[in-house]
Amino acid sequence: MSSRANKRISSTPEGAFGLIRRHVSTAVVAVFGDYQIEAAPCVVEEPASSTEDIVVAIIGFAGEHLRGSLVLTARASSVECWRGPFGNIDASADERDILGELANMVLGRLKGKLLAEGLPILMSTPTTARGPAVMLARSGRPEELLAFAGEGWTISARIDAAFDAAFGLQEEPTAVAAQAGDVMLF
Repeated sequence: MSSRANKRISSTPEGAFGLIRRHVSTAVVAVFGDYQIEAAPCVVEEPASSTEDIVVAIIGFAGEHLRGSLVLTARASSVECWRGPFGNIDASADERDILGELANMVLGRLKGKLLAEGLPILMSTPTTARGPAVMLARSGRPEELLAFAGEGWTISARIDAAFDAAFGLQEEPTAVAAQAGDVMLF
């Protein structure tokens, strides 16, 4: 499909939501891959009743005529599996800190990909929670639940977005996104 045709499809809210969904899926796998953790998309399963703590990280984003959120959810034991490979994690950091940083990295990658597609977004900071029976209300916006698994762990990523009637992609991207690890001076 040509780049021009892809832009035309993506300029609709449905097309842009599909673009966001694809980039989130790729970003989750890539972020884990950066730490030599194999992650693969898997079938979304309803969580079994459990007394084990669930960890949740929620991070919002907004752009011109667009707002949404990324919600990552995993069992505390799944998040603990990543502590060693993620490295440089302060010993006092708990699973909420780890999942919050993962949400930040995934949304950062999404931001860079969307910028290149003509859809710049701003990010909020993640909010986290932990408990044995964490349940999230539906946003009422278009959403999709993605799931990923690795050796001994699973994680779900719920993405939602709402588009105003005036939504559209920029014709030409206005900037190039910094790559992870690039030095930035403020």
